[in-house]
Amino acid sequence: MSKVLWTVTTNWEIATAKTDNNPTVYLIEKEYTAEEYAVIRTETDEWNVEVKHEDGYDYGYGRSEYNCSISYKEISDDILIVEAGHFAGIMMKSSGSSYNKRVTVYNDLYIAFTHRYTKEKAVMCAREGESFSSDDHETWDITCYYLRKKVDNKQE
Repeated sequence: MSKVLWTVTTNWEIATAKTDNNPTVYLIEKEYTAEEYAVIRTETDEWNVEVKHEDGYDYGYGRSEYNCSISYKEISDDILIVEAGHFAGIMMKSSGSSYNKRVTVYNDLYIAFTHRYTKEKAVMCAREGESFSSDDHETWDITCYYLRKKVDNKQE
């Protein structure tokens, strides 16, 4: 049984998608044999997506609250990226907005590559949620997604 996966290409003319990475990464949907897919999936299974959710508010004068949780999820085939026949990272789209004297809308498609990973710092892939900051108060409800090796998962 073959499998179609998003694959990095250097030929922008045949690309069917491109990311907002700097520099831009071009992608095609490529079919892999069952044997090739098994190798890619084995490499992928050493990694996961770290999901960090933060919410809270700060209205000043001792009125504040902060919550943070970290969880992990497996990398599904629809977000995994292949390069040169091997697992190369994950691709996700950010969404949401931030206000701090101007509105910033998050709407980028980004690949977190394995080669950018260090044990000390997972690679951010996407951000979802809303945040607001003004001169006298701040609120936020944000979820960030990171590429992390399973062996480096934070223990709670």
